[in-house]
Amino acid sequence: DLLYGLNLAREPAKRDGMLVIVEGYMDVVSLHESGIGCVAACLGTSLTDSQLFLAAKVSKRIVLSLDADDAGTQAVCRLCERLLPRAAAAGIDVGVVSLPD
Repeated sequence: DLLYGLNLAREPAKRDGMLVIVEGYMDVVSLHESGIGCVAACLGTSLTDSQLFLAAKVSKRIVLSLDADDAGTQAVCRLCERLLPRAAAAGIDVGVVSLPD
């Protein structure tokens, strides 16, 4: 499993103390063009365990910013149920940012 743009986000994430994970590659491109470099994409709403632990190699503080549509909201709920306990046990701080459409 890969995270799109992780190679570009590695240094900014270390500098900023967090890695933001978004859904799509265009989210990454537009944020990087706006000067926000600590961003990578899971390429869909289903962040996998291996993607989370790959992201944690870059930063122990992960911020999820998925789309605010129904699919994104449901994905965040599933992620919270499935991944948060494992992330917390591994010392990974996961936060969620909800942005309006």
